[in-house]
Amino acid sequence: MLFCHCKGGESGAVTLNTISISDSGEVLGSVYAGRSNTGNATENHIIISNGTVSQHLYGGYVNSGSGIANANLVDISGGEVGTNTGHGVYGGYINTGSGDATYNIVTVSNGTVKSSVFGGYNNTGVGEVTINKVNISGNCEVLGSVVGGRSNRQNAAFHERVNA
Repeated sequence: MLFCHCKGGESGAVTLNTISISDSGEVLGSVYAGRSNTGNATENHIIISNGTVSQHLYGGYVNSGSGIANANLVDISGGEVGTNTGHGVYGGYINTGSGDATYNIVTVSNGTVKSSVFGGYNNTGVGEVTINKVNISGNCEVLGSVVGGRSNRQNAAFHERVNA
């Protein structure tokens, strides 16, 4: 059991990080495959296979600045994510700033997600959310929304896809 936020990186660009949680592994917190304060978060990967994460999953996370969240992957094939609807699963996430969230993919093929699932997400930044995808298949349960891409800025999410 881990009691920390797992991160692939913290400052500058974070690329090609992988975090795998399997065989009843448990994280009591959030998991970030790639997390940057101001740089790019690209091509990071989270794999959950019969593991448990109590809070958020972020394939790629950019806190602020002009960094992009691009081509990040989250794969869930069994296990459980989130303890309530306030903890989401995000392929690519922009918190603030001007970066875009593009080409991120979340796949849920089995297990339970007790929250919402987003391919790409822009919280309060001015960047666009484009061409993100969520795939849902198999014996799974998602208790929240399933969204290809979401921006809290009007007219900033384009070409999003959900396959179920």
